[in-house]
This record gives sequence, structure tokens and C-alpha cells, in this order.
Amino acid sequence: MINKNMKKLFKITALLTLAFILPVGCSGLKGTKPTIKEESLQIVELKKSLSQVNMRLEELNNKFLLLQEKVESNKQKISELGGSPQSAKRGNAIIKASSDSEVPENLKIVRLKSAHSVKKKITKSSTKHQPTPEGLYNRGQNLFLSGKYANARAVFEELVKRFPRHTLADNALYWSGETYYSTERYEEAVMKFTEAADRYPGENKAPDALLKAGFSYIELGKTLKGTTLLTRLSELYPESEASDKAKKKLLDLVD
Repeated sequence: MINKNMKKLFKITALLTLAFILPVGCSGLKGTKPTIKEESLQIVELKKSLSQVNMRLEELNNKFLLLQEKVESNKQKISELGGSPQSAKRGNAIIKASSDSEVPENLKIVRLKSAHSVKKKITKSSTKHQPTPEGLYNRGQNLFLSGKYANARAVFEELVKRFPRHTLADNALYWSGETYYSTERYEEAVMKFTEAADRYPGENKAPDALLKAGFSYIELGKTLKGTTLLTRLSELYPESEASDKAKKKLLDLVD
């Protein structure tokens, strides 16, 4: 009985729905139909909006990647510093044990103060005049995250110039390219990305650099050059995440 009532209710609902939909559909057909020109303009606007959304997503993704790098870097620093307090205590104990019986107390205090003062001066001097690769990279990251792309680029390029063989050099050169890509300066972006891939082919940023170089060419309307680079990326680094993104982009272009 319940099933029969449910079926009747379903039929009534369906009929009422059709009664409302059909007039609307008919009026839509009888009404003003968009011309081909109007439809083309709508498609252009939609593509423009989609492009802007993609750019925004790319920018957010870049910042997310940089934040990930900073988190991993901080984890490594914490891990490295984990054993230092104990080793420092052991070192102090050795110094104390070897010197307590030989040096008067007042001389020990003077010596420790003097050594601490000299160490402090040396540290200040070295950090002031000799920036470290890690310090420069951290500064560049912060500037990029703040949207200060020109300043970030200057810092990244300084790192590459001062420390071309450092493990962070390829990262710095890659992010230098991203400062151009984020501001739609694709010509310059191509140059930086290809430089990063050519100079550091064995480093972790090489696949990403080729990927973004290919994307930059496509944004410039040089689709053949872009697809060639993306294909080359898949051949050179088939197991990389960048290779998966390249394959997806190539499929999108075919569709």
C-alpha cells in the first residue's frame, strides 16, 4: 500500500515538475537566442576569467611551496640543534675539570669574559659583512611571500652569484624565474628557468624549471616550443611530479 502511494506521489511530482519546466523551456526557445558573436564574446570572457583564476592559483601554490620549504628547513635546524646543549655542557665540564685546579678563580672569570667578548665581536662582524647562503635564501623567501618580487629576485640572484656551487643555488635561480612568472613577464621567466635547468640538471629544481619554462612559452603563444620542452621534461625526469604536470598540460592542449 505504501509503495503504491509513493509511486502515485512520485508521478504527481514528476507531472508538476514538467508543467513548470516546459513553459520555461518553450519561452527560452521562443525568446532572444544569443548570436554566434555574443557566444564567442562570452567564451573569450570565460577564458580570460579562467586564466586569471589559474594565475591566482599558481601564485598561491608558489607561496605554499615556499612555506613548505621553510618548514622543512626549520625542522632540519631544530634537529641539528637537538644535541648541541648536551655537547656544550660536556665541553664546559671538560674545560672546568682541566682548569679548576690550575687557574685562580678571578683569572678564570676574566679569561671567560674576554673569550666571550672576542667571540661576540667576531660573530657580529662575520654576520654583518658575509651573508650566508641560508640567510640570503630565507630573506628571498620572505620577500617573495610578501609579494616584493623585484627585491626577492635581487636577493636570489645575489645568492647564485656569491655561492654558485651551494645546494640552494638551483632553488634560488628557480625562484628568481618565478618572480618574473608571477608578474607575467614570461620572456624573462623563460630565460631564468632554462638557465636553472641547464646549470643544475642534477638538482631537485631542474624538472620544475623545465616545466615552468614550457608553461612560459605557451603563455607567450609559442606553443610548439612549450610542448617540446614539456616532452623533453617527461623524457629526462619521468618519475618527477613535474613530469606528471607536463603530461596533463600536453593532454589539455590536445583537447
